[in-house]
Amino acid sequence: MIRVVFLIVLFVFNVRGLYKYIRLQIDPSDALEALKKLSNKEAKLTSNFLIVMIGVVYAVILSLNSLIVPSYFLTIALIICAAIELCLIFPRIHRSTELYSGSLEEVTKKYLANLKSFYSVIGFIWNIAETGIIGATIYLILKELA
Repeated sequence: MIRVVFLIVLFVFNVRGLYKYIRLQIDPSDALEALKKLSNKEAKLTSNFLIVMIGVVYAVILSLNSLIVPSYFLTIALIICAAIELCLIFPRIHRSTELYSGSLEEVTKKYLANLKSFYSVIGFIWNIAETGIIGATIYLILKELA
């Protein structure tokens, strides 16, 4: 049951991330204010730490829940999602390091360009798919427990 709770937290985290992404596309001023307050080194360290932690936590939770889901298709989907999350850690760190290098004006320009980039759109689509898989997994596990 504890795994299901972690999966529900992950689902809420994903939905919140999708909401923040959409809000950031509409009005990036909050993120730009936070960016101005951090130095490049702080931004890199914070970003890299979060990338590694989120990737590892996602992978562990998804792989543990793949053991209890009653659907073969979702078991495979969760294992693939966990593997993708682990594989994306290093490319995300590389992009983050590039993004937070340079003067404040350069970083701001790169950040705004990154919001509209192909990678950003692909990441949003991936988050929607992952949220759907997690939601379907929660539904099936709770249906099985009831």
